[in-house]
Amino acid sequence: MLHQDKTVALNKKAELIGWGPWTIKDDVWHVQPPQAVLNRMLTLRLHLDPADEESGCLKVLPGTDRLGILQQAAIDGVVRSCAALPCIVAAGDVVVMRPRVLQSSAKSIRQPHRRVVHLEFIDYELPPPLHWA
Repeated sequence: MLHQDKTVALNKKAELIGWGPWTIKDDVWHVQPPQAVLNRMLTLRLHLDPADEESGCLKVLPGTDRLGILQQAAIDGVVRSCAALPCIVAAGDVVVMRPRVLQSSAKSIRQPHRRVVHLEFIDYELPPPLHWA
């Protein structure tokens, strides 16, 4: 299912205007920040294994990061209007993307694993006492 990455991991929960909802995943606080914060993020995916459509490569709808934060009905409309493009990569390749781009990946039907080092970068300075997790 195509989705946007819309949350960031922080060291603790704090009441900030425009930040929310908050959730806990693997004992780490996650929150959806304002769109202006998400606009400053960049994701790098370093592929340790090759990935193609049979091994569940990432599929994206280019340019959809510019549509803002989308609700499911809007995502469904975008998906009906264009096809997702597969990001076929070799081991060692890097995919650079904005986290809000509509994306998905399927389970591998050919190889036992699809290892990826997923790094997120941002130059946004959090207000004290918050820190990036």
